[in-house]
Amino acid sequence: MSILILSDSGISYVNPVVAASGAAWRLLRSKLTPILVAGLSLPVLLIALLPAATTPELLTIETQPFRLEIKSRGSIEPLRTERVVSRCQWTVRILSLLPEGTWVRKGDVVCVLDSSEIEEFQRSRDVTLIKAQAALQASRQQEELQKASAERKLAEAERDLQAAELDLLEYGQGLHPNEVRQLNDDISFNYDQLRNADGELKFAERLWMLGFANRAEVDTESLEVTTKSEQLRRLEFHKNLLQDFAHPRRELQLTHHLKNSALNLHRTELANSLATSKAKLGTMLDQHRMAIYERYANTARESIKACTLRAPCDGQVIHANNWKMRSRGVITIEEGKSVYFSQPIFEIPDQDHLKISLPLNETLITRVAVGNEVVIRPVGFEWLEVPATISRISPYPVSLNRFAPDVKEYLLDAILKADPSQREVLRPRMDAEATLTLFDKTDAIAVPPQAVTRCAGINLVLLKSGDQLLPSQVETGEIVDGKVLIRSGLSAGDQIVPAISDEQRAQLYQRLGNPSQTPEASVLNASL
Repeated sequence: MSILILSDSGISYVNPVVAASGAAWRLLRSKLTPILVAGLSLPVLLIALLPAATTPELLTIETQPFRLEIKSRGSIEPLRTERVVSRCQWTVRILSLLPEGTWVRKGDVVCVLDSSEIEEFQRSRDVTLIKAQAALQASRQQEELQKASAERKLAEAERDLQAAELDLLEYGQGLHPNEVRQLNDDISFNYDQLRNADGELKFAERLWMLGFANRAEVDTESLEVTTKSEQLRRLEFHKNLLQDFAHPRRELQLTHHLKNSALNLHRTELANSLATSKAKLGTMLDQHRMAIYERYANTARESIKACTLRAPCDGQVIHANNWKMRSRGVITIEEGKSVYFSQPIFEIPDQDHLKISLPLNETLITRVAVGNEVVIRPVGFEWLEVPATISRISPYPVSLNRFAPDVKEYLLDAILKADPSQREVLRPRMDAEATLTLFDKTDAIAVPPQAVTRCAGINLVLLKSGDQLLPSQVETGEIVDGKVLIRSGLSAGDQIVPAISDEQRAQLYQRLGNPSQTPEASVLNASL
């Protein structure tokens, strides 16, 4: 038996046989005296009897390889696959299809779809298209005629406006002034003739009074004066009538005609614009109708052409059947089946370049990166180790199990780097197991999990320092094969307790569990 004493100066082991003499007994007496005098005081935490052993068994720290690997299963797929889908806009049946696994060359016919219904549709669309083209041609001719008629009417309206402007200008600056001037000249001439006639009358009256002329001559001259006077009165009346009535009326008529001509020009422009827009609208409607019919016809022609599917490259034909449906006995791609637009028909994989998609739990995604190495072992060929390299990591995790939707995983794509002998074994859609190395260190320090305990929020080991055991803080890592990785806190050559007992753990909890005492101070003050 041995005695374990834990105090502020450390923890000491004392053999009772040896303790009866010498310095060991004095040490034991110095340790036990406070307890005998005052009971369990603060300097002394615990006295325990350990099993029969003079000293505790210690573990010497040595560097060793430490490797953390995880395994994941996936399916081997071609890195590049040329997939051919149906570009036929109709749902049609498969008339002929090459058997799966057939080797084809680029341009070979692989699949032929039934195009009889599409050909009938195309013939009906061609007839409708011819009618639409004729209607469009008639609309364009009508538009040209409307443009010519509009130009003619506009020219007539402009000509009428110019004529009205010229008529008003002619009357205001030519006809009316000339007529007024002519009347003034006639009035002046008649006035002169009246004055001459009046002089002749007076001369005739004097001659009659002298007896040199008869009464008839006087009457003749008097009649001439009366005639000239009446002519002068008529001319003056005509001048007044012209200036007061005829001229304002004529000027008003010409001005009104000018305004009507201007309004008629605007009405003609508006009518021409409406008629031209109507003609253009009719042409546009016919163009739109013909474009629709052309699109129908072109779609039918392209669909008929798309009913013949050819190989885009050299390789083996793989039917694009859904594996989940096929496992239930449902085959969607075979002769006689109907296919719809954009439905995959077949694919030609590149068997020389393969990849594998692997799920990885989201808690481990920070441990991998693009470029990490992966070892692939196909199912049934576990002895075959194919190296691979991670080429892509999905940006978001997905839930692959509907029964555990909270478990999310990232998808990793790894490119296989197989040699020719390995490539002969590998096949697309072959299940395989992948081994990912998350951590690999050749000079790591690892200890048993029993050697580490957690107290006051820190991880501790009991480290030998001289003749004492001291609590030492360590930073732990992963646990692999019953070993805990020590990232820091221990060095090669250190000796620790391989398994901390419950009594020792309880003492550490009592000693370091005080919240007022920091973990660093507890570790420094505790010595074994």
